[in-house]
Amino acid sequence: MPKDDRLYGKFTLDFPDNYKILPLSDAAFRCLVEATLWSRKQMSDGLLARRYALAKWGADVLAELATNDPENPSLIEVEEGWMIRDFAEHQDTRAEIEARSARNKAAGQRGGLARAKRRAKQVASESLSESQAETETETETSTHVGKTTHVSNARKRESSSTFSDGTPIPEEPPAGPGENVVVGEIIPTEIGTAARPRAPRAEPAHKSTVRLVLGGADYPDATINQLAVQVAKLAGKHDAELIAEALREWDRRPPGTLPAYLPNVLGDVVKARRARPTTRKSTTDERMAAVQALKHQPAPEQRRLG
Repeated sequence: MPKDDRLYGKFTLDFPDNYKILPLSDAAFRCLVEATLWSRKQMSDGLLARRYALAKWGADVLAELATNDPENPSLIEVEEGWMIRDFAEHQDTRAEIEARSARNKAAGQRGGLARAKRRAKQVASESLSESQAETETETETSTHVGKTTHVSNARKRESSSTFSDGTPIPEEPPAGPGENVVVGEIIPTEIGTAARPRAPRAEPAHKSTVRLVLGGADYPDATINQLAVQVAKLAGKHDAELIAEALREWDRRPPGTLPAYLPNVLGDVVKARRARPTTRKSTTDERMAAVQALKHQPAPEQRRLG
């Protein structure tokens, strides 16, 4: 039976009986299930875009899910829309899906390379067998004319080293090009694949940087890992202090801001830096021009007379 390759969402068996879920209206229960499956399919990591959510489920249903618990509601309203609480702890995130896809692709490439090498060896072996069979056929030919049987020169030389009149039989000349050639086994040297850039991956140093900059903030490991992936992507393009400032700014953003938005936050930090007023110092040429202007101004008495 072929493997089922459809996508799935994860729900615990006691999900409908949870104290926050059991009192929900039918519309709110359906909304939470549909929103979870939609986010998994779109790989939005739990974010429900505001316009889509309002059009799909309505403001009243969303408000019910955002108030079904005073401290831990099922939905958290953010600037972009609503976030499904603890989505990354129960469902596959975009980073996890992409990493799994990369591993599967690499494994498939290795399997294809091994099959290609085996096939090349098989073709070379078949070619060698065919060449050897053709050579044996060519060296064992004989002819019949009437009732007289003529034996090949090779067999005459085996029985005698001279002709009937005593003349020595000359040696067989060496094989010329194309005669009795044995084809050796052809072994491919290498079957290459196009080089693909490796996706940035979070190293322990990136995770340590996130924890250090956030000052030991009590974030779950999944959030730390996702932030570390973003830091790995930014590390080769921006200096460490700018990345650290972006992490601190991300920490100050409203709850529910996704780790994947760290590059956007960094862009906001850069814009804020550029918008800060700076005091430009006058250049040497500008100072000299000011002195010359003062020298050419008329005296106070001359200005009054003029």
